[in-house]
This record gives sequence, C-alpha cells and structure tokens, in this order.
Amino acid sequence: MKLKQLFTDEDAVSPVIGVILMVAITVILAAVIGTFVLGLGQNVQKTTPQASFSMKFNDGNTVDWINVTDDGGQTIKDANLNLTSTVKYKANKSGGSFYVGGKTDATWAAADGVTGSGNDVTAGDSVSLKNNTGQQLNGATIRLVWHASGGGNSAVLRKFKVPS
Repeated sequence: MKLKQLFTDEDAVSPVIGVILMVAITVILAAVIGTFVLGLGQNVQKTTPQASFSMKFNDGNTVDWINVTDDGGQTIKDANLNLTSTVKYKANKSGGSFYVGGKTDATWAAADGVTGSGNDVTAGDSVSLKNNTGQQLNGATIRLVWHASGGGNSAVLRKFKVPS
C-alpha cells in the first residue's frame, strides 16, 4: 500500500463537491418555483392594517347608540370592514339618514350610506349602530372586522362589550 499516494490523491473531492452544489441548487429552485406556483407569495401582501378605532356607547331612554370612529392609522377600504353584533341593529352614518335595518353584520360601506364601495376610511370617519326596534344593545358584543380583498385573511380590529 502506498501511504504517500493516499494523502496526495484528490481525485474524489471535485465530484463530491459538484454533487452537493447541484443538489443545493435544485432544492432552492424547487422552493422558489413552488412558492409562485402555489400562490404562497400572494398572501404576504395581505397583512392586517395598522389602524385604531374607538367605540362609544350612548345609553338613551328609548334608543341606544354606539358610535364607531376611526382614530387614525392606515387608510382602509370601506368594503373590507364589517360591523358584527350579537344582536340585530340598524346602522347609519353619523349625522346621516341611511339605515341598514335589522342585521347582525354589515359592511362599513353599507353603514356609511355611500353608493358603491371602495371608498377610503380615514381618521375622523365614523358610523353609528342603533338598537333594532324593540331590542336593546345592552350586553351585546360589537366587533369591527377587517377582511382582505379577495378573501383569505381577516382580523378583529376592535371588540366592544356593551354594558348591561
């Protein structure tokens, strides 16, 4: 056995490194192509907007109101915001006269009373929820829910428990 030749022979190093590099490149290409083919890259842009909303309860003698106001943050399309409640309510734009009657779920666009949707909700915009005829909002849970355009992601931006 030629011991000196064993330590100086480097014939097998180049093919092993070549195989390892080819496998690594194949795995990386497969991951990139798979991401685009399966549409995983599309959901990256559908992150929850950073916006602040307040809800204020006004306990009236015959009519209870909850004012929902955008306090600031990112602009959100009105069609992407839903107002949900555990009891039926009517919704209208503050100071307006348009009503969404007897529902437990309505978009901000419908509550705002603006024809169509796609309008921006910005700081200072507000809508009001009032009790449905013969039903109080006391004890109801109101949620402002954001839904991504085209479906997919959603998040509760504000939750409010009406005092009993």
